[in-house]
This record gives sequence, structure tokens and C-alpha cells, in this order.
Amino acid sequence: MGKPKKVFIENKTQFDGMNNLPGSAVLFATDYGAEQFLFTKSGLTIRLTEKILPGKEERQKREREMKEEILAGKKISHKEMEEEEHRIPVRTDFVQMKWVNANPNVQLIAIQPVSHYYNYQKGNSSIDGARAFEKVVYKNLYPNIDVEYVFHPQEGIEYNFILHPGADASQIKMVYSDVSAVNQDGKGNIQLPTLFGNIIEHAPTTFYADKTPIASKFVAVGKTVSFELATYDKTREVVIDPWIKTPGFPNTQWDCVWECERDGAGNVYIIGGTSNLQLLKYDAAGNPLWTYNTPYDTTSWLGTFATDNAGNSYVTQGSVAAIQKINTAGTLVWNNGSPGGIFASTEFWSISFNCDETKLVIGGTGNTLPPQPYIYQVDMANGNVTSSVRVTGGALFPTQEVRSITACGNGKYYFLTHDSIGYINQNFSACSNSQAAIFYANNGYGLGYKCENWRYNNTGVEAIKTYGGFVFVHRGNRLDKRNFATGALISSVAIPGGAFTTQLGSSFVENSGIDIDDCGNIYVGSKNQVVKFDQSLTQLGIYTTTQNYNVYDVQVSTNGNIIACGSTGTSSSGARTGYVESFAVSACSPVAITCCDASICEIGPFCTTDAPVSLTAGGPGPSWSGPGVSNGTFNPSVAGQGLHYVRNTLACGSDSIPVTVNLCAALSVCSNANGSLTVSNGTNPYTWYQQTSSQSCASCVVQALCFLRDVRDYRKYLDQFWNRLHRYTSGNISY
Repeated sequence: MGKPKKVFIENKTQFDGMNNLPGSAVLFATDYGAEQFLFTKSGLTIRLTEKILPGKEERQKREREMKEEILAGKKISHKEMEEEEHRIPVRTDFVQMKWVNANPNVQLIAIQPVSHYYNYQKGNSSIDGARAFEKVVYKNLYPNIDVEYVFHPQEGIEYNFILHPGADASQIKMVYSDVSAVNQDGKGNIQLPTLFGNIIEHAPTTFYADKTPIASKFVAVGKTVSFELATYDKTREVVIDPWIKTPGFPNTQWDCVWECERDGAGNVYIIGGTSNLQLLKYDAAGNPLWTYNTPYDTTSWLGTFATDNAGNSYVTQGSVAAIQKINTAGTLVWNNGSPGGIFASTEFWSISFNCDETKLVIGGTGNTLPPQPYIYQVDMANGNVTSSVRVTGGALFPTQEVRSITACGNGKYYFLTHDSIGYINQNFSACSNSQAAIFYANNGYGLGYKCENWRYNNTGVEAIKTYGGFVFVHRGNRLDKRNFATGALISSVAIPGGAFTTQLGSSFVENSGIDIDDCGNIYVGSKNQVVKFDQSLTQLGIYTTTQNYNVYDVQVSTNGNIIACGSTGTSSSGARTGYVESFAVSACSPVAITCCDASICEIGPFCTTDAPVSLTAGGPGPSWSGPGVSNGTFNPSVAGQGLHYVRNTLACGSDSIPVTVNLCAALSVCSNANGSLTVSNGTNPYTWYQQTSSQSCASCVVQALCFLRDVRDYRKYLDQFWNRLHRYTSGNISY
């Protein structure tokens, strides 16, 4: 599955003003991260942009300083912390080239169109269907002279002057502005100084149409460049072929692929890049179809995305939260820059649909300080948060977030935070107490606040799936199988080549991606491969990536294939390259989740004297059973003292909850001679909470019996009783 070709994109206002030349309209442009070539009728602008990403040590130093300030009593809001984290210096430089004494009526046209097209959001409007081409041509720039621009097969841009019979090469002149000087090195190359190093125009190669060479060179006078050719036949066609190479950028991470999805037809979708985050679509055969340019970049942390079976994609900004819907044609449907919820600090890091794709659920962060793990339900019609639930507690250092979330077929979402694992009912509003619909337990992973060895900043991870009553968790170097109801670890297996590192007390994964087919086969991403396991965690196969990249996401696709995507390098690397590819692994079909919401809202604990209460289910049509259950109510007095289970049984499945009924009389606790305690009037288990009254049993015959535990204790204390009584009476008393 190859990358889209580098192309020249028509300007439909998305590039207006980017050449820093008011009144000089951009007709075509290249659009590749740090560098852009912007073409006008009068010339060419090279725009260079660098976002200076602080190194890992510098970022950790910032975090330590903020922590020390907070511990010293300085009030720093969550917003201020985020703004500090997002502060990324940006530098921009321009090199302008104009044609000297050229034809004012020159035609600037594009040829060799590709089927791949580009869509953009600009402000509040959508720019759709920008066509792309492999070549742009200045027709009749000078008499009998055309100029063609194409992409060099290695890097940079190549341009060819086509001298038709009768042309005069001495007429070609290019003047450069926005540069301090135009220099020429010993090899005859032109060097144009910029803030980021020199732009190099390699000395030209000149030849006739039959490839017979002609000696040629650049001539630089001041800031004007022209060509000098050896004597040549002006009745023949001649090609002058220079090559422009822009400076390399340190810390360039524009080309990463972060996640991949597929729709019901097997089309593949990926998000990648950093500035701007892009959504790309490929057909099932791997041909690129379109690119949608989101407004999200590193100045506001990148989020996540999900694609439904119809091919609609929902792309988020991580912090501060924002979300867009893009349809199957790559066109913006709606944009919500402020989805809201109850907190201004809402963040979106992991996303999932419910079982029938009628709801959208997003895991992330809420609250102010400390930020806490939240799950949000989002209106698919407009992106607004309709409800939210805090799933665990939170801490300022390390901040807790929902890192991964997945839909289950039993009306629940399973989630993973930095330190916990658990589930929540799909119906957020079914229970009057939202916390009663949540279960979580410690996961034992201790994940760090950021994915330092992965993305530059925070990110969700594709790390959790459920199947057959179990939950499977990808921990980077290990695949864990856990009990669905309790989260307890059942078994584990090492992921060959996977990585899980610990630094300064926090753990980081360096690879991820997990999916399960409907035969129960599990596919997980590693550092340079995808590994297949069965439900017993027995390894079944390894599929090596073609370009040796870290796998970040895995999807079971159609026709026995799986999709994997990821990138080379880490957040501390310089230039990185992203990839997406398909593997033929004889996979079974993707799992079709059947909706079955039998979930029950928690009730109790109760006293035996409490009144009956109504039972509430997460979904429609509950069918109740269990002790004390009748006509949709639970009666504690009928159930009686003890631990009971109330069950909701539907045709598609069932769920149950534990309910405790206590006697609720005052507890009586006696201390036994061997140090143990005996409790009456209650239901196990007990936790010592408070002593309301006490009485010594040593001088009371009746209460002394409370200390008796077995026959030996009984005879011992009874002997003491009769001996004491004998001292106050006469005669012999036997027993």
C-alpha cells in the first residue's frame, strides 16, 4: 500500500497569501510539511517553516519545574500547564524568485493529473476537490521557451527549460529576493542562504532531445541568475535541467502514521503527520483516493480518529478537545471546535463507536486540577458532548487519562487508564448514580503521562479488545488475557520484539495495535512486525513489516487481510517516516458486534427492614430473576440476610450484579481468650469501623460465657467461677 505521489495541488484559496506577496496569486503549490513551493505567473516562492520541538530532557525539565512550583504553593491552572506544554517556537523564511523580462501573458498550467484529490478546512469553510498533478508548466515563458517543474526522484524539485528551435537561452533570467546573497560554489551550484541552511540549485545538465550533452553553467551577477551554454545548434530542441534541494530540517516528524481504520468495503483510512494532521483514504487495493487536511497541528495536541462501516470518519484534537466529521468522499460534514462538556479542560485521546455505531464514545481527561480520567458520549450529529463520567480518581503528577477504550457486545465499554482497567455501562444516563455503572481495578502497568518513546506528546494507544468473555490488553512487550468481570490477570505471553520501558517511575510502550477476528485470532503490533496468537495465547505466526517500522495500530480487514501502520523512530528521533501496509494472513472476518445491553444499575447494600426498590437496566426489555425479585423490584426482606445476585437475562445474553442485605441490628462483638473476635447480628465480611460502647465480662457470669469458644475454655472459666463462689459459702459443693 504505497504513499500518494508527490504532486502539485491547484489553489482553491487554501494557499492564498502564503507566498508573502500581496497581489501575486498562487495558482499551484506543493504541500509537504516544512517546505512549500508556491507557483505564480511571475515566479516561484519557496516557503520554509520550522517548529522547534523541545527535546525530551528539556520537556522533562519543564515538567519538574512546574511540579516544584505547585508543591511550593504556586497556583497553576490546568489551562496554564497545557499552554506551557504547547509552547512551540515557529520560524518561517521565504525565498522569492521572479522571472526577468518574461512574457506577461505566460500560461501556467498543470498536466498529468492523478486521481488522488485534496480537501481542506480553512476557517469555518470547507475547500473540497482540489485537483493534483505530476507536472506544472510555464508555456511560452520566453519566446519559444517553456519551463516544466517535476519532483526529483530523490528529493527536491527538478525544473527543465525546454528550448524549442529558434530559442535564445541568454534571455532566461531569474532574480532572487529575501536572500542576503546569491553564492556560487566550486562545483558551479547556486547557494541561497536561509535561516535553516542553504537552498542548493545544482549546476545544470544540458542536452539535445537525443541526450547529446551540451556544456553549460549558471552565471550569477548580484542576485540575478542566468545560464551560459557552449555553442549549440539553435535549430534543434535543447533541455536545460537544474535541480533545487531545500535544507534538511532537524526534529522533523511530519511523516508519521499514527492510526489506521477500515470501512465495511475494505477501504483503508489513516491519520498522520504533525502539521497539519492529515486523514488519507485508500481503496481496498491500496490505491490512494484522497487527503483531507485537518486544522490540527502541534500547537494544539493531536488526537485520535475512528471510521464507521459507511466510511465516515471522526477526527479529534487531543487538547484542548475538538472534533470533526469527514464523509466518505473526504468532505467536511461538521466541525466542532468547542464540544464542551462540563469542563474547560476536556481532552480527547481514545475513540470508539458503540456496538451498532449509533453512538460515539471518547476517552480522555476532565476536571481542572488534578485532571481526571473521563469518558464522554458525543452527539454524532454535531460533535457536542451529551454526557460524561469520571471513571477513576486522578492525580496531578502523573496526570491520569483514559488511554484506550473499546466497545463490547454486552452494553459496556472497556477502558484502560494509566493505572487502572475496567468497564462502564454503555448507557450513561440509565443509572441515577453514574459511579454505580463503573467497575475498575489496578492494571499494574503504571503508564507515564506521555508516550515519550512514541508520539511527541500525549496519545491514546490501540491496546484493548474483548472477545469471548475475556479482555485482552497490549502492554507493548506483553499480551495479557484478563477476566472480563474482575480485570484479574489470567495469563500472559511475551510479544516478540515488543518494548515496554520504565523511566523515573513511569512506564512507556513503544508499539501497540490490537484486533481480533471472528475466529478469536488475536493480532498485535510489535517493533517491526505483527504477531498472531490464538485464544490460549499460543503464537500462530509472525508477519514482518517491509520497512522495519514500529507498529502503532492493527486492523482486521476483508478478504483474509490485516492492515498495519506505524512509523520509524521515536519522539526523540529526527526525521521519521510513516507506513501503512496490508498483510495476507488468512484472517477470518472482522468481528461483528451484536448489541446486547443487559447491564444493570447497582443497588444496595440494604437492611432486611428496607422497602422494595425498582430495578433499572441499561437497555430495553429487561427480564429479572434472583432472590427477592418480583415484577421488576427487589425486596430485601424477602431476599433475607446475605449476599445475593440479581440477573437480567435477554435472548442475546445476560448480566448480573451482587446485592448485599444486612440484618442491620446493632452489632455485638466479643473478644475471645485466643484473641479472635465473635460478631453477632451482622453479615460477613466485616471491617472494624467504630466502637460505640464496651463492657468487661470478667465479673459477669452471663457475659463471661461470651468468652467461651470451645469445651476447654468452658471448663476453665467454670472452674474459676465455682472456686470464687466457694470462698463465700460454707460446706462443700460438688458438681
